[in-house]
Amino acid sequence: MNLKYRKNRRGLIILIIVFGISISAFTQVKTVIIENGRAINDTLFNKRMFFLENFVDSRLTLKDGSVYSAKANIVTIDQYVVIIVNGDTLRTMEGSDIAIFSGGGALIYKIDGDYHQIIETGGEFSLAMTKAIYFEGERLPGAYGGSNETSAITKISPQKIGIGNGWSWTDENRVEMKYRYKELLFLILNGKRYPATKKNFERLFPKQKADITKFINDNNVRFTEKDDVIGLFSYLL
Repeated sequence: MNLKYRKNRRGLIILIIVFGISISAFTQVKTVIIENGRAINDTLFNKRMFFLENFVDSRLTLKDGSVYSAKANIVTIDQYVVIIVNGDTLRTMEGSDIAIFSGGGALIYKIDGDYHQIIETGGEFSLAMTKAIYFEGERLPGAYGGSNETSAITKISPQKIGIGNGWSWTDENRVEMKYRYKELLFLILNGKRYPATKKNFERLFPKQKADITKFINDNNVRFTEKDDVIGLFSYLL
């Protein structure tokens, strides 16, 4: 098959995207220390850097309609698909070519540059979640506890964060980074995403404004809580 691959030895270009929205199902800011390609003080980081818990047998649908099968996962750091080739070699696919990722019971669409996993769907509407890690700074610890401030954008590379087997670092073998992990909820309609806010619920369900207000008041809905938003969406359907 004529797929475009990029080896993971390239440096990641981390795009820090500022969402001009207040809705967030989950946000966490932490500092992680990575040594020899793995997080040594934050085991959740090693999981959150991937969209799915494991690499799964997947169907990858490209924008031109072509469909390919591979054992794959999605990297939350830069929103691209990683596949396993020949049993153990990890390579990335050109993310801009992949429109739909289906595998492990998950259906995930690429919308506005980010992957969105469908949580609930009914008719023309869907509720989806995107996951992302953003680096906010980096410190390279010195031999006696000192550090130098550098840019995470230029320092982070896949082999440093544990993608791949047996790869060594290209420079320092220990790095301390501050990162923000987010899980954001969106309403999906006609291939477009809308932050899951009260305003957008009313915008997409104009005939049910009274029902939306009543459900929010009766159930003390918090739009920062995933289960509350799912409950409202399910109620409206």
